[in-house]
Amino acid sequence: MIRFDEHDEAPWFDYAIPDDDVVPTADEVAAPVAAFRGRARTPRLEYVPQAAPTLEKVLLAAGFTAEGRFPLLVCPPDEVVDAPLDPSVRVALVTGDQNLWQVARVHARVGYRKAGEALYIFLR
Repeated sequence: MIRFDEHDEAPWFDYAIPDDDVVPTADEVAAPVAAFRGRARTPRLEYVPQAAPTLEKVLLAAGFTAEGRFPLLVCPPDEVVDAPLDPSVRVALVTGDQNLWQVARVHARVGYRKAGEALYIFLR
């Protein structure tokens, strides 16, 4: 799957997510690269290495570079807890720059436990 943002060319908005356990051929790597290049975007993939353990080697051989390895946020089923819902809490779709910045600030303050990693990889 490839995601392209038609409104923003920032690299983190355009990326491919490979299928689990994929072992692509050179042609299968070239096809999404061409799709990115055709839109003047940097070819990027975001995925969990454990889900496609041989993919990184294939991508590195094709000229990709690892951009970063980031922790995954997870909650195992046995750790789910019921929490009382405060009636003043409102759940809504966040839109608009000011509201999105507020969410980003809250997200930056919230702690989490590393449960694995996601790999972001791109081709210059």
